[in-house]
Amino acid sequence: MSKRSFRIFDAEDLSTHKSSSSCWVSRNGRVYDITALLPDHPGGDDIVLKFAGGDIGDVMQDKTEHEHSDAAYDMMEEFCIGRLGSNENIVDENWVATDDFHPDDTEVDKDYAKHQFIDLRKPMLRQVWEANFRFDALFFLWTTTPTISYSKQYYLRQIHQPRHVPESARMFGPDYLEVFTRTNWYVVPIVWLPIAGYLFLRSVFQFTMPLPPFLVSPALPMSRLSEVPPDAYGKTAICFFVGTIIWTLLEYLLHRFLFHVDYYLPDKPAWLTLHFLMHGVHHYLPMDRQVEG
Repeated sequence: MSKRSFRIFDAEDLSTHKSSSSCWVSRNGRVYDITALLPDHPGGDDIVLKFAGGDIGDVMQDKTEHEHSDAAYDMMEEFCIGRLGSNENIVDENWVATDDFHPDDTEVDKDYAKHQFIDLRKPMLRQVWEANFRFDALFFLWTTTPTISYSKQYYLRQIHQPRHVPESARMFGPDYLEVFTRTNWYVVPIVWLPIAGYLFLRSVFQFTMPLPPFLVSPALPMSRLSEVPPDAYGKTAICFFVGTIIWTLLEYLLHRFLFHVDYYLPDKPAWLTLHFLMHGVHHYLPMDRQVEG
């Protein structure tokens, strides 16, 4: 039989599909879209909708509620669209770290087997982009391993459950690309202090004399630095201070109202990958190992 694609859903996904226009149920960890079965259900659609959005394993075995034949169970497999992912929380949302806290290393093989999310033994970016999460085909009684994607809700649940590995997890894979994902702390000021200093001096000169555009003449007239009046430094310092406040507020607003507005995040691999690159990885691996000098 050819490969089929299945999704890993969160319990929240299941609970939102409980109407006659979209009726999902679960049984033994599998998720079924039985909307098309509602009109033909022998007991009527009302009895099904009463349990829509939840687990029906016990109900289907309850003879006093509605007895089901083996054929009914077999027919349900045709409507299987995925399975429920783990709802276990690795870290309680109310937990607060102590000063002497050191995270335990994640057992990546067990973590992947349990949650079917990112395998930290492999490069992360390609896994997120392809949503190439697989599990035992015998779980779905298929002879080949189906390709698994994940729902947005399951992605968000897993991203907000932090992991920790003894070595820095790989984003791309090849060493020549990994050099762009990590650095020693002192490299940041080495790169950015000269840039900030140049822009500061350029602002000082602009408060004193006209300067040609950067692309026309990027060099500063350093020989005339002694002619710069003191108030030019003061004006530049004020601009720098105001700019720092504006950027701090802007960064907070972007973080709070863009990256954390989960409701509007499209449930598409490309958008989830972009979210992972820009923000999600910082939650998933918040204490990535530092590069040793």
